[in-house]
Amino acid sequence: MAITDDFKLEPAKDEVEVTQYLRPDGKKQRVFAQVGEDLAAKCGDLILSAEVLSTGLIAIYARFKDEGTEAEIMDLAENGPGDKSPAAVLTKLITRKLAERGL
Repeated sequence: MAITDDFKLEPAKDEVEVTQYLRPDGKKQRVFAQVGEDLAAKCGDLILSAEVLSTGLIAIYARFKDEGTEAEIMDLAENGPGDKSPAAVLTKLITRKLAERGL
């Protein structure tokens, strides 16, 4: 997940907004992640969030705005490149969540 300028008000056309929960107190920070224009255009109804766990892994979550947290899906990412990178895991989660609604 590429973190972009905190002072941006809106994500770029190829980005989605992710709420990052910071350790140790869970303070929220808005970050933007590049997922491509096609995928980003479909994400308006999604709530995306992430947190770094004490193990160093990154938990990434996705759910629709009209769903409760029980419908949230989660996957773990590793800090670095590859199939388990935060960007790759985020893209997979978004795709999976959108598929639930045939989007």
